[in-house]
Amino acid sequence: MNCIHYSIRPHYRFEGPWIANTSHPLLLIGNTADPVTPVKHAINMAKGFAGAVALTQDSSGHCSISTYSNCTVQYVRRYFDTGDLPPINTTCPADEMPFGPDADEAGAVGVELMEARKRHATIAAALHGAGGGLLGSAVAGGRAAAGWFE
Repeated sequence: MNCIHYSIRPHYRFEGPWIANTSHPLLLIGNTADPVTPVKHAINMAKGFAGAVALTQDSSGHCSISTYSNCTVQYVRRYFDTGDLPPINTTCPADEMPFGPDADEAGAVGVELMEARKRHATIAAALHGAGGGLLGSAVAGGRAAAGWFE
């Protein structure tokens, strides 16, 4: 959906500065095929914050949560648990394609990965409900994708 033609404009628009000294280095995440915020934006933003790292997720959809990646989840978990950042230029693969697995793939996926996907879908649905917008494969017609794997 293209909003550029709307006549409504915000009363205030932040115009910078886009750099800062944070108390701890930031972890930014970008997708290789995000139609709204390309990964190059995460990489450029990381340059403005001392010690920040941009983690690339090789997936489509808007936001890293639009496609499940166990690699990304592990780096985010480690960042929140210990403050450790992934190595610079790290790229995480996607563990699913848009719209979830087909029936054959779902049967071949391990129970642990299926449970992780359910948790991912629950978080995505909660973010969507809190105003996080359309989250690609994680939300379909307002339903959490968790039901797809049951």
